[in-house]
Amino acid sequence: MRETIVLIDVSELARILNLSGRNGLDALVKDGEKIFFSTDAQLELDNSQISLANINEIDSWLADNDHRIVDIEPVTELEKGIYD
Repeated sequence: MRETIVLIDVSELARILNLSGRNGLDALVKDGEKIFFSTDAQLELDNSQISLANINEIDSWLADNDHRIVDIEPVTELEKGIYD
């Protein structure tokens, strides 16, 4: 079976939360799927215009799903030169 990793768009999290609550966030990822939520995404969330209540709810949801979160290693300066 192929492993699925879901990329979470920070700009959509508050909208999903407002429309569907925590169930909407749960619907983003099915059982067994992984979540790609990087350190950069967390910084974007923390610096966003999303209400503090929603940020706290999203952080709580992420904490509950911590075992499913994957991140990638930062790109090195050499790799930036190769892939840019």
